Amino acid sequence: MSFNRVLLLHSGKLMYSGKTKNFADDFSNLGFPIKKLTNPAEWLIDIAQRHSVEELHRAGFFPSNPNTLSEPDGESPARSTFAPFWLQFANLMGREFTNLKRMPALVIMNVMISTLVGLFSGVLFKGLGTESRSDVNVLQGLIGAIVNALLNAMMGQATAALVLFSMERPLFLREYYSKTFSVPAYAFSQWCVEIIKTIVNIGIQSLFIYFFVEFQMSFFAFYGISILISMTATSMASLLGSSVENQQLATAMFPLVILPQFYFSGVLVSLSLIPSWLRWIHWLCGLWYGMALTLIYELSNCKKEDQLACDATLARQDINIDDEWWYWAVFVSLIIVTKLGSIVLSAANAKY
Repeated sequence: MSFNRVLLLHSGKLMYSGKTKNFADDFSNLGFPIKKLTNPAEWLIDIAQRHSVEELHRAGFFPSNPNTLSEPDGESPARSTFAPFWLQFANLMGREFTNLKRMPALVIMNVMISTLVGLFSGVLFKGLGTESRSDVNVLQGLIGAIVNALLNAMMGQATAALVLFSMERPLFLREYYSKTFSVPAYAFSQWCVEIIKTIVNIGIQSLFIYFFVEFQMSFFAFYGISILISMTATSMASLLGSSVENQQLATAMFPLVILPQFYFSGVLVSLSLIPSWLRWIHWLCGLWYGMALTLIYELSNCKKEDQLACDATLARQDINIDDEWWYWAVFVSLIIVTKLGSIVLSAANAKY
């Protein structure tokens, strides 16, 4: 069994409290032996429903001190501390993989969606990476291919992460209060599962998009940036989900987290045209760092006749090639900070 203690309430009073392994013998000693081939849970309920409170009192149910719920040997019905972190983590990861095995259709559906999205995006921008970048239309299309790939990576996992976090909140609260799993163990296991899902789903999309568009940058640079974009979005979704108490509110607030990514990415409007007192917000937007790094790797080594147009594009986006590693550092830091923030908020809001 998955529990080791039985508490049976009747008319608002404690009718019985005891260990799971002992309750059949205890009921038999009180004159209510369990019949063969009978479901124990149904049998307990049947006894409570068929007999009056007075009859059950006379039989010996309803202990005189209902606040005393521990066994004579002093065993507590609940843990006073959490199990070691790695033991919690191993059990949580085991549960996640068991859930995946139970829902193969969901796994197949995710793979199919990633394949279709990657295939459609790749065909839509097919071959743009090899065209002359002195042509404004080609350069615009190439930037569109990059934006499309990064948005697919961002939105594909974030919405699912937000819904899943909100749905699992009641289970998390029960397990947290029963000292089954701590907040860090739960958050770390969820993060690991998110990383695995992201590597697989984004990997499928990236393969199709990269080789159909024929980008000039390294595949691993493109793949790595796409993974970080997706993880940025899922971390923000987790931060939002941990800050509110219900799924409807989290879903309603989600656009407030995502829309600034578009506005300050430099895609809709050049950053130089945004008022200076608002422009600083782009430093907090993961999509801008993903755009900056992708454009650096794709446009910094254009053909000689195209380099002028490529350099002008980088300048319009306020991208400095010399700041490449600074962009990487802040990009990764955004993920870590938002994930840590979700852990802190989960602990602070761990209440019914």
